[in-house]
Amino acid sequence: MKKLLLFAALAVVAVCGGFSAQAQNAYAYGLKGSLAADYATDTVTYSLNAAATAVSIDIYNGSTLVKSVASDGLTVGAHSVVVPTSDLAKGATYTWKVKVTGAKVASGTFVKALGKFYAPYGVVADANPNSKYFGRIYVAESKYGSAVKYQSSKLANGNGTGLYVFDATGDSLMASNGKYGFTGGMTINNGKIGGSNVAAFDPKRLAISADGRLFISRLTNNVSPVYEVNTDNLNADFTPIFSGGTYVPKSFNMVDADGNFIAGPNVAMSVKGSGANLKLALISADSVALLYTQSGFRAAEYDLGTATSWTSVPSRFITGLDKKYSIAYDNTNIQYDINGGVWFFAARSAASATQPDVVHVKSD
Repeated sequence: MKKLLLFAALAVVAVCGGFSAQAQNAYAYGLKGSLAADYATDTVTYSLNAAATAVSIDIYNGSTLVKSVASDGLTVGAHSVVVPTSDLAKGATYTWKVKVTGAKVASGTFVKALGKFYAPYGVVADANPNSKYFGRIYVAESKYGSAVKYQSSKLANGNGTGLYVFDATGDSLMASNGKYGFTGGMTINNGKIGGSNVAAFDPKRLAISADGRLFISRLTNNVSPVYEVNTDNLNADFTPIFSGGTYVPKSFNMVDADGNFIAGPNVAMSVKGSGANLKLALISADSVALLYTQSGFRAAEYDLGTATSWTSVPSRFITGLDKKYSIAYDNTNIQYDINGGVWFFAARSAASATQPDVVHVKSD
């Protein structure tokens, strides 16, 4: 019996020929393998985001390349190639990769306009070449723009505020109701937060982990401030990460049985790590923060790991950012750096020492 371990493949862009002003970095995505019942062949399917000059299916035993089969599927879109496997050793485990070679890109090239949004406060891309959704782009439309020029507009077959998704070729994915945009079963707040005069941003931010977990946040009250999206089924209900606490109507925060802060309406979000080492960094805003008061902005980390829910106080507060610097709930964000530190960003008309545009907090 031949064993073919079919896992997410690596799409490789190599240099071929001279520079091309019109070239686009080419890569494969949506990889699948189907081994014949007699183990004589393996049918590999893949899609290309851009035209390639060469494609091959490379088979490995461990780190050793044992076979390479060229494919003539070089154009944009889906392709299939039958790979003979009867010559491979019985009982061995093999892995395969799709190697893509494209023309060298001379400079940044405009490819296509994905769409126009009214308030896209969250934008992320799946940049992991080993992900089956490599090249996907996710957009959180935080407020509804009714004009037909906006993709979220119901006049343009949009679902309003929600999550919008583009595949690796830049085509917008459609929800099960025949419209663009996914809401994950959430009741979107297009009005005010609680009894305040503050407009909700629902959803607000997006973050994607190294292992492909996609998180979407909400700046509204009485709901989990962060949900997880099922990237395998975008039409499924999003999973609330924060649960088990009590929502305080006056402050809008979620607290535990002793009244300790767990989380609040989300202003900013970032993620680092994967698997058991995954962490979320959040800036929450309570009712005081929504009145432009720094003491109401809580900056905290949550060692989420592989869990899909969080019911307790934060793992730690980010002391360099907690209750300081943040002043506006709409134009503030954070981003982990590669060393575990955190960048803080805010748009201020006149930056100052207490209300800066950019701050970096080093990791412990």
